[in-house]
Amino acid sequence: MKRDSMLKMRVTELFLRNLNKNGMVEKLS
Repeated sequence: MKRDSMLKMRVTELFLRNLNKNGMVEKLS
């Protein structure tokens, strides 16, 4: 099933949001 990929996307989204709070997303993108 595709549950794994959906979970990874969720975790990645939360991870990016956490980085955004630290102001590091600008450096990655």
